[in-house]
Amino acid sequence: WDEDPSIQQLLKNTREAAITDSYLKSICKPPAGYPGDAELREAYARSREALTVPRSFRLAQIFIGEQKGSDKKIEEVRRRLKAGGTSFGQVARELSEEMESASRDGEIGWLNEKQIQPEILAQLPKLSVNVVSEPVRLKDGWHILKVLDVREAFTPVFDQVRLQLARQLRAEKTGASIQAYMAEMLH
Repeated sequence: WDEDPSIQQLLKNTREAAITDSYLKSICKPPAGYPGDAELREAYARSREALTVPRSFRLAQIFIGEQKGSDKKIEEVRRRLKAGGTSFGQVARELSEEMESASRDGEIGWLNEKQIQPEILAQLPKLSVNVVSEPVRLKDGWHILKVLDVREAFTPVFDQVRLQLARQLRAEKTGASIQAYMAEMLH
């Protein structure tokens, strides 16, 4: 396979592209001290809003698919949850039709507000930790939710994102230097 002429050309092109990319990055990399503290603090100030981590919820669910008899199954879930003596996790293991979360007592893990479907997100402010929602209907079926934990939105402090910002600024400077070098070469 590797001796096929089209593959040989592809390998040659890939090798040349890797060499070119490596060479350009080596001659266009920023100085060792870049970025300095002032540049990092300025980047942090500019990026504060983008660095904000949205509010997150650790959720569990019981999922009932949209099919004949789903109303009876939802009523069974409601009855068992209200009766007491049966935990949400136990009901999820026994009745939820989403097997992956059901095997973890219904837990689907941490999701931030941007990852949660609007119909479900609208229900979350009404729920306290460990409170079970009314069934929420989505395209795929019914979701009965339980909020296990909440993390409020926050912006990391400068020291928490310093290295991330430094990598980003170095990459941006390298990219700009490569573009300038290529523009100069073409003139």
